[in-house]
Amino acid sequence: MPPSDSSNEQDATGNESLPVLKNRSFRQLWLANFSGDMGNQVTSFALSITAVVFLHASAFEVALIAALARSANLILGIPAGVWIDRWPRKWVLVSAALLQTLVVASVPVAYASDSLTVVQLIIIAPLLSISELFFDVAHTAVLPPLVGRDRVSEANARLSVSDNTARIVGPGAAGALLKIVSAPLLYVVSTAASLLTAVMASTINVSEKPTITRDREKFWPSMTAGLRYVGKSVVLRTFMINAGTVNLGAGLIGAIYPLFILRDLGLTASQMGLALSIGAVGGIAGSIAGLPIMKLLGEIRTILVAICCLPIIFVLAPLTPFVPLPDFALVSTVEFLLSFAIVTYGISSSGIVARVTPNAMLGRVTSARRFVTLGSIPLGSLLGGATATWLGNDIALFLSVACIVGGAGNMLVSPLRSHRTLPTGWEAPAL
Repeated sequence: MPPSDSSNEQDATGNESLPVLKNRSFRQLWLANFSGDMGNQVTSFALSITAVVFLHASAFEVALIAALARSANLILGIPAGVWIDRWPRKWVLVSAALLQTLVVASVPVAYASDSLTVVQLIIIAPLLSISELFFDVAHTAVLPPLVGRDRVSEANARLSVSDNTARIVGPGAAGALLKIVSAPLLYVVSTAASLLTAVMASTINVSEKPTITRDREKFWPSMTAGLRYVGKSVVLRTFMINAGTVNLGAGLIGAIYPLFILRDLGLTASQMGLALSIGAVGGIAGSIAGLPIMKLLGEIRTILVAICCLPIIFVLAPLTPFVPLPDFALVSTVEFLLSFAIVTYGISSSGIVARVTPNAMLGRVTSARRFVTLGSIPLGSLLGGATATWLGNDIALFLSVACIVGGAGNMLVSPLRSHRTLPTGWEAPAL
């Protein structure tokens, strides 16, 4: 009797010969990722609503909670990579999800005992940021050995679909639940989602071992190794500078864009929410089209086209009052195009990063890159708030466009501009 199809779906780990959807462990990771994304979306929504509406937090307290919720990349971004390269990455995923489960569950417990305060939200915000940091870095580091380095772009395209689906469904579902339950009870949903993430992550079967040990390499040299490797790699260095500059502009515009939409353009909060949901649809479209575009243009050309489109899309924001289209239609279009371009960029760049980074360095390289690329977002937010306060929203929006033009310019003058795909000589050994 011939073997059944199920025999091809070995629990054998990280079988690089399997298409990603036939790789059982990848499907488990995909489900864990989607559950975690849904939980994060509900938690983020609930955190704002609980602080502002339920606890009547001050503007400073709301800003402090938001800042602390993004603080982990700046504080622990680089050392996190060392720890993740020392530890089995699968169990980092599980531990991070369990930490988030415990932290989120504390809110409905405090609510039930009538002891929920703004101070508790200020305490849990950085803990949520830490759990997200460790989960995301371990997730990035575990993917190449799980699916094979040549399939990372395909795997990330699948993951992007679930990411953007969660961005559409999560806030809408949370808003609908608010009609039935109080805001702190939304955390019950988040707790269940985080627990499911931990369970699904624990079923992943990936063959790996810690790549560095305390006996072989001390902590400080290990921590700086990621930065040194990125600095020596023309590909990683270019990507990091590009993303850091673009995200500085994105953080700048993100700080004042809601004010611009709600006050300067006069859109309602529901219209703004709908525009953001339409933007998430653009991300799904980018997830679907990203691989065909990459195969048509080549991975590096796809990145160049996407990054050059970003300034053109961003400049539509400050020009909205002068474009002969309804403001809501133009804001929705900007959100859709941005999501499409960013996801398309990410699909191509993720595959390249996996191929130029040895598996042993993935955690440290990912953390070093996140320290710069994501750490620039809160810095951009501070710059955006200050610029808008002193010079006005329009100037702040144009300054953000200037940052993004700088990021595109860095890519266009780099050695990558003359290549369609990644040269074989630039690839690193998988060890």
